[in-house]
Amino acid sequence: MQMNEKLIISRPLYLKSDDCGYCHHEKPHSKAFPTKSWTNHYAQSKETPSSISLGFQVENMTVEQYDQLINKGFRRSGSFLYKTDLLRGCCRMYTIRTNMEMFKLNKEHRQTINKFNKKIGIEGHSDDSKGFELVKELRKMDQCDRLKIKYEDSVFTKRKYELFTKYQNHIHDDFKTSERSFKRFLCDYPFMQNGKIKDDEVLQYGPLHQCYYLDSKLIAIGFLDVLPSGISSIYFIYDPDYKELGLGKISGLKEMELSQKLGLQYYYLGYFIEDCSKMSYKKKFGGEILNVVDYDYYKYDDIKSYMKDGALFAIKDGVNVVEEMYGVDGDEFKQATKYFKHWEGVDYGKISNDILDQDEGDVYGIPGVIPGVLPLQELANQWDTSRLKMLIFEDGFLRPIVYDLENERTKRVVLDIYRVIGLELLNQSVVFM
Repeated sequence: MQMNEKLIISRPLYLKSDDCGYCHHEKPHSKAFPTKSWTNHYAQSKETPSSISLGFQVENMTVEQYDQLINKGFRRSGSFLYKTDLLRGCCRMYTIRTNMEMFKLNKEHRQTINKFNKKIGIEGHSDDSKGFELVKELRKMDQCDRLKIKYEDSVFTKRKYELFTKYQNHIHDDFKTSERSFKRFLCDYPFMQNGKIKDDEVLQYGPLHQCYYLDSKLIAIGFLDVLPSGISSIYFIYDPDYKELGLGKISGLKEMELSQKLGLQYYYLGYFIEDCSKMSYKKKFGGEILNVVDYDYYKYDDIKSYMKDGALFAIKDGVNVVEEMYGVDGDEFKQATKYFKHWEGVDYGKISNDILDQDEGDVYGIPGVIPGVLPLQELANQWDTSRLKMLIFEDGFLRPIVYDLENERTKRVVLDIYRVIGLELLNQSVVFM
């Protein structure tokens, strides 16, 4: 494997924040915890969960590697790769994806498309639900002289930044934007190349900006990753002066249609939080939700009751066993207690079944029990140091891992990366310490 094909990452980071951009820590106590047993356990406490994520700073990553990681529950923000701690965090964020086959067209979608097409001067829109052809109506937009949708490189321009600032100010009441934060969030990327689309064909996977121009004016941008398995939506902004066009809804439909047009299997809508009103539109796309226990997807309609009020779910053999696995007396804690001292010279600390215990884990330590991360007992069963092929960059030198000769810190880093991304990606990695 060439160096430009390596997954080049920092050591894992476990990050806690007192601020959540979704719930703002304003959830009622009864909805702040992952399961009923935890809600009852903390019934007398005024303390509620923080916003918690784990992740890596990424210097290089292939689109194929990111495709694997997105289906392990990860997302990227610029060049930072992260997933949330579904057990200890305040909001349960699940990967959601859909496609034209899973999508269920409703009256709201038809009205949104018809209104948009009428506003920009497209003739022949259909109000008849029986005669409404979704793809046909969406592709009329591509033929409109007033509207141009262009696929541009993921690079900074003043015009893009000004639109971002206007959107954040008026829609999210956010007046703390900066060019640096915009670049870091929506222009920077860890891939070797930008995405390229031409004549309904993917020429190159990677990030791109889907720019909407109305009468030559930039009115909206969809920030996307074009991956082997589908289009992944990162963020969307629009000019508030054109709010009546319903651009947010239109963009989702166009991005899903783009996935189909390019012959890609899925449209990834990012994270879904069941009790977040800002994300309620995502469930109207139908689709399926990632179960982090087995990394399989389940139809949203089949499991929506499991997520009610923002709850954690964990499906095993077709049954929601979240209390048995991650409840107050969950088996995951009991099993981890048997293995947290399994690796000689590595201190995993105490395995606490107190999810508000701030002593468990630090910025460089992943807790012994966390949904979507390989359990200690499974790691022990798989452990074979002869299979470790990762590289380490330390003190200016690049070298292969020799686990038995490493110090405690390096051993812990190897164990944590194995647990978080799995052996296959671990062995494609260069870790800078």
